Amino acid sequence: QLATTDITVLTAINSRTEVSFTGNPLQTTIPMGTDNFTLNWQGFAGHLSLEGSNLLTYDLDFNAPGLEISGQGAERLVVEGITTQVKMREGSHKLSLGTVLTAMEKFEAQWNNGREERVTMTGLNIRITSSEKAELIRLEEEINLDHLRFADKEYGPSNLKISLDNLDAQAVAKLTEAYKAMQVNPGNNEVMALGLLTSHATALLAKSPEIRIENLSLTSPEGGSLSRGHIAFNGEGQVILNPLFLLGRLSAEADFIADEHFMAMQAKNFIKDHLCAERPEPSCDQEAARASSKKLQSLIDQNILLLANGKYTLTASFKNGQPMLNGQPVPLSF
Repeated sequence: QLATTDITVLTAINSRTEVSFTGNPLQTTIPMGTDNFTLNWQGFAGHLSLEGSNLLTYDLDFNAPGLEISGQGAERLVVEGITTQVKMREGSHKLSLGTVLTAMEKFEAQWNNGREERVTMTGLNIRITSSEKAELIRLEEEINLDHLRFADKEYGPSNLKISLDNLDAQAVAKLTEAYKAMQVNPGNNEVMALGLLTSHATALLAKSPEIRIENLSLTSPEGGSLSRGHIAFNGEGQVILNPLFLLGRLSAEADFIADEHFMAMQAKNFIKDHLCAERPEPSCDQEAARASSKKLQSLIDQNILLLANGKYTLTASFKNGQPMLNGQPVPLSF
């Protein structure tokens, strides 16, 4: 037992049930493998409001302050200030739709004394919203992170905002139920999941779904990058699960921009992680810098990346079966 818990349940006449719960922290040890880890935390508190008996319509407020797990050595896990707010309502086909907001003030993990074995995140906020109109579902997810430190590399703020539009509510409901049933039965889940998706693909594609990356940004002391993308499928008429047919109905576009110094550092770090794993001496760092510079120049020579005014850019699109890269057609190999 990690905490003592007090729970209060109130049932109202209008069929709304309210549950309030609080936890008083205990300090104890947790066995992990052959070691015992010390647990410290500050408890939790929450409020859950249910309406009806199907558990699809509910409101939830939950918060859990600092949690720290420490081993006998340098192993350590810190999670501070978790808060969650959920407001869900029943949609068509017994789908639960609404908004989930989750925030974490700090996450820190350390599994040895070295700097390269430590990761810290601060100011993490996640919002997931699902809504419905005319039995078409829209999903939105946004993730914001104030600061990320991994080893001696620092990043932030960063942002990801992605949305899915025109998802057929009935197909999503059937796919969800089939997936739940699959989890109960043992088997090759990857093959089964692919089979489930294929069996419902026609219904999903018939509503002309779209995926949009509205913002994917990352900043660091060396600069930053920004990406956007959009993929759409034309589901008008009959949909045939044939690769050439699907490509003909698909359209996509994407663009990318990054500071020159940011790209140089990321390319060097990527090559350095592979090249210098066994020999982290200064000469290997210089070798990684030269190799990354040649690789970036090769991408420029191939017109994959454009460099102007201290910025790398890339634009790509696909429409009517024709891919384009930086305004030039790209020949297909089939």
